[in-house]
Amino acid sequence: MSEAKKILVVDDEKEITETLSEILSNQGYQMFTAFDGDEAIKILKENQIDLILLDMRMPKVDGIEVIKAIKQDSPKTKITIITGFADTFLEKVKELGADGFFVKPVRVVSIIQRIKELLEKKKAPSWSWKATVENLGEHIIKAKLLFIENPNPDLPLVPLDDLAQAGKVQFETQFVYYQDEALEKIKEFKPDIIIMAMSVPKTKSDKTASYTTDITDEILALKREGVVKELIMHTRRDVLEQEHKDKLDQLYEEMKDLPETQLDDFSPQGRRRHLEKLKAKIIEICIENKLFIK
Repeated sequence: MSEAKKILVVDDEKEITETLSEILSNQGYQMFTAFDGDEAIKILKENQIDLILLDMRMPKVDGIEVIKAIKQDSPKTKITIITGFADTFLEKVKELGADGFFVKPVRVVSIIQRIKELLEKKKAPSWSWKATVENLGEHIIKAKLLFIENPNPDLPLVPLDDLAQAGKVQFETQFVYYQDEALEKIKEFKPDIIIMAMSVPKTKSDKTASYTTDITDEILALKREGVVKELIMHTRRDVLEQEHKDKLDQLYEEMKDLPETQLDDFSPQGRRRHLEKLKAKIIEICIENKLFIK
């Protein structure tokens, strides 16, 4: 089991301090308490505190001085403010760099939620490539990827830099933007995986994209022959009509904290999820086909 996170509650109101300490102790945290800023600073010097719940108006040393001490001597400690004087301290606390700010009276459930956000390592969503990479173990992927894409896509081409920076993959990539060039490029490049948009212009002279139905059949035939390992088809969806874009951006900004399952593919989060899923699929195929560095 991992060691319990250490939380320091600092408030000159004894009832608040002891109540929070008891509740959080029952949540599995190792608790420390102090009733003024001077006592808090001493505890911080003697212990590696992960998070402090800090009142601002206290005898001897106030909350501002405690924050300054934390920034100097214990910079990894997360700071969450709980105060009844928001107007007095909010701007100063923002300037000093607190991680949370609550105004009394505050619901304990809100404090616990914020503590978990700050202290508990988030597991990558199951649809994320980061979650898929966890299945690699000591292996490092090595594969050739061919993208057959619309030269004027509604979304950016799939970024792979983050995969490479994770140190678990080595991809060689090439791109084709017209259907009539794709088969020749496949024979020349010999890709392991082909990632193809649903609509791609047939020739350079075509001003509009066409469905890739015909070329899909030919690529699937190459897959059956073992020339390529897999074909991944994907779509690119625009953010509806341009005239609605500002309203949509505002709406999705308000929705940004909702679970991913409640977002559609038109939202910025939905489009990000689309790309994350696509990268996860690439890694899954590499694992299934054991495309690893020998």
